[in-house]
Amino acid sequence: MNTAKEEIIREFLNKGKLLTPEALRIIESEGGVEEITSGLVVNGADVKETMKTKPEIKIIKNITTRTPDTSTEDVAAWYRSRYEKIKRIVTMRLHKNFVSLNKLDNYRDEVYVAGLVRDVKEADGKYTIELDDSTASIPVIFEAEHEAVPGDVVAVRAVSARNVLFGKEVIFPDVPLRSAATGYGRACAISNILLDEAPRQDIEQFFSWLSGTDLQFLFIAGGFGDRAALEGYIDKYCSGKKVFVIAGEKDTPEKYPRAPLEFSGKNVVSLSDPSVVEVNGLSVLLASDFDIDMLRKRRLGQAPRPELVLDIVPDIVVHGGEEPQILNYKSITIANSGSMLTKFKPVVINFETREASYAKIQ
Repeated sequence: MNTAKEEIIREFLNKGKLLTPEALRIIESEGGVEEITSGLVVNGADVKETMKTKPEIKIIKNITTRTPDTSTEDVAAWYRSRYEKIKRIVTMRLHKNFVSLNKLDNYRDEVYVAGLVRDVKEADGKYTIELDDSTASIPVIFEAEHEAVPGDVVAVRAVSARNVLFGKEVIFPDVPLRSAATGYGRACAISNILLDEAPRQDIEQFFSWLSGTDLQFLFIAGGFGDRAALEGYIDKYCSGKKVFVIAGEKDTPEKYPRAPLEFSGKNVVSLSDPSVVEVNGLSVLLASDFDIDMLRKRRLGQAPRPELVLDIVPDIVVHGGEEPQILNYKSITIANSGSMLTKFKPVVINFETREASYAKIQ
């Protein structure tokens, strides 16, 4: 018998369980099974049933490097990379024939262009965007106010007049309309538990409630306050649950975007702020701070890092904030538990039905 098989058998014997040959074969070929709750003898059916509920986790976006001091050339390269990524998103979404700004002399009718908003000005009741697509820059004049701000990458529907465009519509990259995806399992979403400030009895009440539920996952979108205290609560109350943690502004001196912190617990997945993780078939965006424009403009911050382009459409967003909130935006569930110092309502999300509701904690 090889060493791997011996180790598997020994691990289950230490738990007081015997493996049938079929169970041993499945575990060896498919990977370890952390928890099997059947009786003394574990057969192949027991292993297959347990694997159905085994968490499937894939980290999609995780910024592991600290924001470095960079040269002018590095910043320029970051801006170009971010610009190209978002431009690709918006042009593919619209399925129009886009014209480069340096070729507008040949057009007099309605055109579609895409570019980076360099500047926005208002004068005499008109609103002008300075648009740049790396081939040229051109002013786009609008009769009505628009929502574009410097740094946005947008598409514009306009009428060409050689050296100027008369804008008809600003179109953001946005996320597409789609049916809500489903997965399996249930999760709790929280933030701003502020373990170094919040009343101890409130903290104990929440974690005690959590330990008595069948929730498989806990998402913490920053604002935990005391890392050592958080590890203690996870060790005490979160056995058998996977805990995903990002650090917020008050949790680390690092500037946004923030790299993952170190946690000792084996059931803790420490991620960056922001980050995207796929859990049991659904993609979850975690961010300590969030607004809808992050989805509409497909960028997770103003810094020129290309990692902050939202090139993945999440199914769920878990974020921090003072007021509890459950929203749905184009089949994306957006959850915020509020703050334990003001109003705290943990959000429970069912991955199979995509229902989200505030937890009833007694």
